[in-house]
Amino acid sequence: MRYLLCSILLSLVLVCNGQYNRYMEQGDKSLEKLELNGAILKYLSAYEVEPKPEVIRKIANTYYKLKEWEKAGTWYQQLLQYPGLDPEDYIDAITCFSFLEQKDQVKSQLTELKELFPYYTPPKAFEFWVNKHFNDPCIPDKTKNAQVSYCVDIDASQGIDTNNLSVVFKWTLEDGSKKYGPRLKHCFPGAGKHQVQLSLIDSTLNMARTLDTTLTVSFVKEAMFKVSGNRFLGRPVNFYAFNLKDHPDYYGMVWELGDGSLNFKEAFVHRFYTPGTQKIILHIFGKNEKNEIYQIACLTQNWNITRGG
Repeated sequence: MRYLLCSILLSLVLVCNGQYNRYMEQGDKSLEKLELNGAILKYLSAYEVEPKPEVIRKIANTYYKLKEWEKAGTWYQQLLQYPGLDPEDYIDAITCFSFLEQKDQVKSQLTELKELFPYYTPPKAFEFWVNKHFNDPCIPDKTKNAQVSYCVDIDASQGIDTNNLSVVFKWTLEDGSKKYGPRLKHCFPGAGKHQVQLSLIDSTLNMARTLDTTLTVSFVKEAMFKVSGNRFLGRPVNFYAFNLKDHPDYYGMVWELGDGSLNFKEAFVHRFYTPGTQKIILHIFGKNEKNEIYQIACLTQNWNITRGG
């Protein structure tokens, strides 16, 4: 009798697993065909068979692709109740809660992310972007400075033994500030002629040699980005950022892609799953000498997506 009962229970488990896997495969195929609403129906059927984190994640992500952020947020909240998740699950949820303007929820999940994954490093500038989003959002149309360089990079080490620790390189700039080291990397506030003084100080010989020079600075690079590729649903769109790393304080970048997605790379490919005008915003962040992160600029461009093709 006990053997018969175990056999029946095992059969039920196998049937349930088979149903679950079929629904998941059908949902994945619908997603490949850009039938996102159909994919959600199949994933919901799989969820009814067995509410695994895997299917909850797919439901949340698919609602998010459809820009149904409130529904996505509900499923992300449910997903975060499960153990054994990846840190990326928290990043996705925090991004969703940010666009839903749920500040307390974002703060709570950031804290939980750090506690659960103390050795995980989030994408560079992600947390700063979150804080800016709620407290001091950048308005691209009012961004004053997308120029990243009236800059010089001078290497004074030629002919000098830089391993000689008794020799100190001291640069004195026209505003009175000083920098040290054989290489000067500095951006001036504008074009024109700028005074720079280099002093070589040898502590062992108690000697100093000073060189005054005038630098003519005129070359300017402007931070910019380019979007190219297909304007149809689900087709690849290419993103490129230029000249960001020429700024001496450059720290990181965050792309807002108009559909709630974020990216942190200079070049990448993205697909949109809802039609309409996507407002692309590129945030450029720097870190100053006090180790403080700040916003250098934010740039914007619209990209229209249609159903055709």
